[in-house]
Amino acid sequence: MPLFKKHFKIARFLPVMAILAVLLVSGCGQLGTKTNKGINLPEIYVGTEGVDAQFAPDSIPKATTEGSVHYALLIVSNKGAAGVDPKALTILARDDRAAFKFEPAVIDSGNSEITTLPGRETNPAGYFDSIKVKATAKNLGGKGAETNLLATVCYPYKTKLTANVCIDTTLGTPSFQKVRKPCDAEKPLVFKSQGAPVAITRIEPRQASGEGYVVPKFKIFITNVGKGRIVDKRGIATACTDDQSNAVKEKSIVSVDNAGLKGENLKCTEAEKTITGTSADDYIFCEYNGIDLSKDLGVFATPLSIGLSYGYKSTGAPVHVSVEKGVIQQ
Repeated sequence: MPLFKKHFKIARFLPVMAILAVLLVSGCGQLGTKTNKGINLPEIYVGTEGVDAQFAPDSIPKATTEGSVHYALLIVSNKGAAGVDPKALTILARDDRAAFKFEPAVIDSGNSEITTLPGRETNPAGYFDSIKVKATAKNLGGKGAETNLLATVCYPYKTKLTANVCIDTTLGTPSFQKVRKPCDAEKPLVFKSQGAPVAITRIEPRQASGEGYVVPKFKIFITNVGKGRIVDKRGIATACTDDQSNAVKEKSIVSVDNAGLKGENLKCTEAEKTITGTSADDYIFCEYNGIDLSKDLGVFATPLSIGLSYGYKSTGAPVHVSVEKGVIQQ
């Protein structure tokens, strides 16, 4: 795998870069994997990850004392297919015992040091950058604490899928007139991922017969295959804050940006779909509006394209730190 382009600005963090490079390579392990049922997708559209943020191991000591000040490094990576505008990211820096004060605690377009975050569509090896965060161990009354440093990132993302589907215009033809067909218009298409945390995992074809033509229809299942949760892309700015009450308001909404067959837009039941996590319910239904698929065209494959957009919220791997009793400056 090609070396990652590095944009770290502080030489003393070079050992940390090496550690994170290994982590990012391991995260790209799905490159070259194929979807099941024999359906192949380009390598850049395989995988279930998008943007990730986590504290760099060893950028803050594993054991520190109350009152100590550290400049920790946050690693922000994009392992998915789509690129992201860094100005649209919001990152919450925290620890699970409230043992540290982070400055800034909420990182957004006003204080982010990241200028670009391309996806594998333009950087096939993946991409990562860094943000420096001031972390001050609080006065815990001499009790100390065992805690985990955590970074939660909220961001807009996209899922794209283009796959050949079978169209059978011989619908209704008497069985004795049927010949061997090059593809099966009734067989579902099954996928594992599209290089994003939200995936189209199954497409079930349906066909209706018009007056001298056929009408292709598709039942399209959408699944959260990532480690985080889907959020309304209109609420990204508030989904990652230190106000935990916002979590109650989050809605798992996915927008259907486009669905097309043979270059023509499909008519779908919903422009926005709330994903429940129940696979039987998480689908949209789309159909072809044209009348040009006359019954004398036979059986053939043609591209079906689907584009989704959504907000996503995920928390990176924790970094454990011990805060010990220390001398607090008055």
